Amino acid sequence: MKTIIDLEKDNLFDFFTNMDLNQENDFIEKYAKSEEEEMLFHKIFEKCLQIQQEKMLKDQNEMLKG
Repeated sequence: MKTIIDLEKDNLFDFFTNMDLNQENDFIEKYAKSEEEEMLFHKIFEKCLQIQQEKMLKDQNEMLKG
């Protein structure tokens, strides 16, 4: 299984970040086989969102400087 760090550089990052909230919930319901896995998926989605927000802030800062 990929680590959270790997998500930033992988197609899984795009896969997870392109889901809306309903798709995320459907994904978790379909694939989580335990509470532990459900928590893991939530953490993955949260981390992807955080990475996406950090990239957006970095891009905004670069645009303001440039």
